[in-house]
Amino acid sequence: MNTGDTAWVLMSSVLVLGMTIPGLAFFYGGLVRRKNVLSILMQCFIIVCVISLQWVLFGYSLAFGPDTGLGIIGSLEWAGLNFVGGQPNADYAATIPHQVFMIFQAMFAIITPALIIGAFAERMKFSAPPCSGLGGSGSMRGAPWGLMSWQPMPSLPLTSPRRPRGSPGR
Repeated sequence: MNTGDTAWVLMSSVLVLGMTIPGLAFFYGGLVRRKNVLSILMQCFIIVCVISLQWVLFGYSLAFGPDTGLGIIGSLEWAGLNFVGGQPNADYAATIPHQVFMIFQAMFAIITPALIIGAFAERMKFSAPPCSGLGGSGSMRGAPWGLMSWQPMPSLPLTSPRRPRGSPGR
């Protein structure tokens, strides 16, 4: 393990978390009317809490866990951070502890759905985001954005097969 690499990744993780709270919270808070600032701040905090729990319980395992054979999503072998310890994982980062790599990736899983808050700032009350799937009502409603936006991405194929010009279906 390299202590310099570990320190750099941890500091980068702190900076990304700082982009979410207070960065995004105050940025979006400055774009809305005074009566909606607290709502924006709370939405950012709720997203950080929900996605953090989801990431630890099953998100990291689905994104980076051992392959299920489909090549798109990982197995639940690392659910609850089982087998994610202080030793480096050579498949992802050979010079930093596996837990540090997990924390670094968690910061991006957190900030991704938090960026979506700007799309509906002042369009919903704070009680509405849990119903829309973006915050605070537990994994059943808040987790889908974290799952869809970040967790399958490391292994998701970004291109689809193209059909030749003139083939049926065009």
